Amino acid sequence: MMQRPASSGPENPTLLGDLRSEVSAESAPLLQFIVANSKPISVVVLLLLLALAGTGIWRWQASSRAEDALDALARASLTMTGAERVKALEALAADSPEKFRYGVLTTLAHSAVEAGEPVRAAEAYGRAARLDEGRPMGLAAELAQAGVLLRAGKAGEALTLLQALEKGMTDEQSRLDLLPLVADAAEMAGKKDVAADAYARLGKALPGEDGSYYRARAAELGGK
Repeated sequence: MMQRPASSGPENPTLLGDLRSEVSAESAPLLQFIVANSKPISVVVLLLLLALAGTGIWRWQASSRAEDALDALARASLTMTGAERVKALEALAADSPEKFRYGVLTTLAHSAVEAGEPVRAAEAYGRAARLDEGRPMGLAAELAQAGVLLRAGKAGEALTLLQALEKGMTDEQSRLDLLPLVADAAEMAGKKDVAADAYARLGKALPGEDGSYYRARAAELGGK
């Protein structure tokens, strides 16, 4: 490797020159390395500083967006009604931080129900359910979605949703708790055989008067 040529004249008094005169013999190789590679080292340091600055800015922006979302949610909930509130919440749901989106969507769904727009409410509950799919809050949103679908006269869609929920449950008690809703939705959708099957399963699983009632309902609908 070619060596850097020695200086032919006295060095200018610079910071690095002063530093060379002060360091010990043991530290001289490190200083030489720093001097020889000062440009790439300064680039790396600059990139690190930029990365740290970017992280700080991102955290500040995230915090600021969260505060703005909470303010907008409170303002819409407290000062608006009807279609105006629904419109404001829809805009907020499209732009709110993810951790607040479930709350915004469920508030939007509730407001849409109050405004007489169950189809829009069902869509909002569906979006909320997908944010927490497979977990309790997601299940709550799906059940609410089924309820507003029934209210909108879409019993077939509600039944499909409830059957999918029931099929995906591994806990037997949870499945039994859901079967009355499946049966009600099936009756409203005109699917008596599906309702009778749900009632019959409840009749077999439940003791006493509850079991007797569900077996009687199954028999009314033509079930066994």
